[in-house]
Amino acid sequence: MKRSGLKSIFTKVLVTLLVALMLIPSLASCSDTEDIQDTIIPVYTFYGIKGEGTTDEAIRAVELAINRILISRYTLAVDFRLFPEEEYEAALATAIDEVKNYVAPTETSEESLASGELDPYTYTEDKIIEMLEKGEDFKLKTPRVDIVLCKDSVHYFDLANSGKLVSLDITLENEGKVLSEYIHPTLFALAKIGRKTFGVPNNVALGEYEYIVFDKEYLDEHKYDYKTMKTLEDLEDYLSIIKENHEDVVPLKNAGTPAKYQYMFGDNSPFYLDPATTTTGEETGRIYGTFDTEIYAYIVEDYAALLGKYRSFGYLPEEGDADKDFAVTFLKGTPSDIEALEKETGKEYEYIVYKNPVATTESLGAVYSISSTVSNTEITTLIDIIVSIFTDEQIKNYFYYGVQGEHYILDDNGLVEPIKNGNSGKFEYNMKNEYTGNVYLAMNKQGDNLKLYDDIKAINLATTLSLTSGFGYVPKTYTVGENSLTEPNYVEIMKEAIGDSFAKLSEGSFGIINYDEFSVTIQEELKTYAEKTIKTEYSDALIAANLAKNEGYLSSEAFLTQVDKEANDIVTASLKATAQSALSIEFTKALKEQKPEATDDEINAEVQALLTDEAIADYISKNFSDSDISSLVETRKKLIINTARENITKTYKESSEYNNAVNKYVASAEYKQSVEKYIEDQGEDYVDRKYITAIEDKIVAECEIIQSKAVEAVETAIKEFNATAKSKLGLLDGDLEILTYSDFVERIKSQYYSVYKDPDATT
Repeated sequence: MKRSGLKSIFTKVLVTLLVALMLIPSLASCSDTEDIQDTIIPVYTFYGIKGEGTTDEAIRAVELAINRILISRYTLAVDFRLFPEEEYEAALATAIDEVKNYVAPTETSEESLASGELDPYTYTEDKIIEMLEKGEDFKLKTPRVDIVLCKDSVHYFDLANSGKLVSLDITLENEGKVLSEYIHPTLFALAKIGRKTFGVPNNVALGEYEYIVFDKEYLDEHKYDYKTMKTLEDLEDYLSIIKENHEDVVPLKNAGTPAKYQYMFGDNSPFYLDPATTTTGEETGRIYGTFDTEIYAYIVEDYAALLGKYRSFGYLPEEGDADKDFAVTFLKGTPSDIEALEKETGKEYEYIVYKNPVATTESLGAVYSISSTVSNTEITTLIDIIVSIFTDEQIKNYFYYGVQGEHYILDDNGLVEPIKNGNSGKFEYNMKNEYTGNVYLAMNKQGDNLKLYDDIKAINLATTLSLTSGFGYVPKTYTVGENSLTEPNYVEIMKEAIGDSFAKLSEGSFGIINYDEFSVTIQEELKTYAEKTIKTEYSDALIAANLAKNEGYLSSEAFLTQVDKEANDIVTASLKATAQSALSIEFTKALKEQKPEATDDEINAEVQALLTDEAIADYISKNFSDSDISSLVETRKKLIINTARENITKTYKESSEYNNAVNKYVASAEYKQSVEKYIEDQGEDYVDRKYITAIEDKIVAECEIIQSKAVEAVETAIKEFNATAKSKLGLLDGDLEILTYSDFVERIKSQYYSVYKDPDATT
């Protein structure tokens, strides 16, 4: 992202303005009428978050430093209203309510002011600087909430969807256009809710790479090429070798997330998306229930079943394995994280990219927004303030680190070293980078990972946009008169009901079956299957031999001549029937147009008279070529011959010769030896297939229980809300959108497909 350039623009503008002012006589001599220091300075509020230990005195000092710049540049000031993070959301909500509920007094009770004296709520530059130098705070005549820090995506969506933020799209295209040089475009895409942007997102890593990481020692020992192991499935043989040869090594420390599917609501999501495209080629997704065994596409058959198998085979860690070496693990992060792991363990690792970063709504960090309580005329001014903290390094570093010499010093390497209070031993100014403007503009601090922002930029370049960006589930608010009632968030209710089940599913904790025990219990079934298979193979051989005996008849001239005649007769009859039907329709339509007064019987009689052999032959000649007819005959001949073969086989299978031969074989030693050999050669594959099926069945049963609990929780909440809506608002069933769980699912689909198109829509 660009880190400079805006200063020069501002400087040029400021110089131009100063020159213009000097050329205007009345303003050049303004000292005779009004000193510039007496210009009224409007004050705007910035609601944000302060770090632990940050004092009010430190905040006033930072306000003073930043407002010197803002007053000079924009003739405005900012009142920083900062709260501890755990108190912030409640404090902001209270402040917004105060603005909305404020009623201006009808009569002033203020003391009269002397001539020329400013009231205590009016500020000039001198007054602001003097006040802040004394450590005093702003006092505003009316409650105000102007710039709002949304601390994360959930907070941002909640405020925007509840109408507490103003849409900024037009302003960002004009006064805020410069921000596009400083903020990754995907972040702005994520900040769209529906089709509107309600804030300026801070620069953060949009996603994480997911790597498969291999301990090089074991790769070399077993001569395995890690580049051939790109998926969870590819690892199976290698994990088996590690398990067999290294008792004190965990084959797979942890498994990766699904490579293809995207979850709609982050971790523990009750719904996920299968990427798809519309008929016009737009990227979208199909919605499935994570635990809904009736509508999901992959959880059981693929990912969870494989993890259940790995867990059952002992490839995944068990209790007490935390300190053991691992052969393979999945790791989210950057190459720097792998380097850090090598330093920590003293090991050397090879790795491949398992999954590129995907930017989701949850990727959003802090978002800087404007309260919907401001007037439309103030929006451009407030954007100027946001632009400043995103483009001006001096303002950014004041806001982040405080005042140099007072809150920090620079060490010999030019790195920021925060200063502790000599008495308390604590930092008086302690802020989070993301909560204080553009993170890329911050000076480096002692202990910082100097490669961090390079890694972030590399990640962001490789990031693809999630199929959930711009989408968030919005509960409906019902309003009757002055009374309003908002539905519970049924998505969150489902997530709460699901609990840790999602994590267990992803860790392979469902469907664990001891393979050795299972193998014993299925031996009888395996034997039965083997006996059936060998008996079928022998039976098929007898039938094939019997058909071979009859090949002379089936290929004889007499039989084939008969087949040829029968096929031609059938095709001829079929063509005639087709011609008669088509001509009957054609003649009937024409006669009814010619003779509208004729009865149906009269029309039918004339039609029959017209259906001559000549007319039928002419129709066939016009509509079917000789090649078409030959093809129909050949197809029919094959059907006749196959039917003859089937009849021969049926007759043979009903014969005593066949049954005696099969029974004799089943009683023979050869049969028993064949069964034993089949079990020896194919038994393991059969047991494995059945084993996976058993794991899948067990997981399905678990999923059905989880889904049932989640659905029950939602439907209970629906009933409770609807009962309240009826009693408090007087609503009827017909007035309510959600009456059942199915209605809730349809709401999710409707809201999602208002942002992304439905891939299954017919229009």
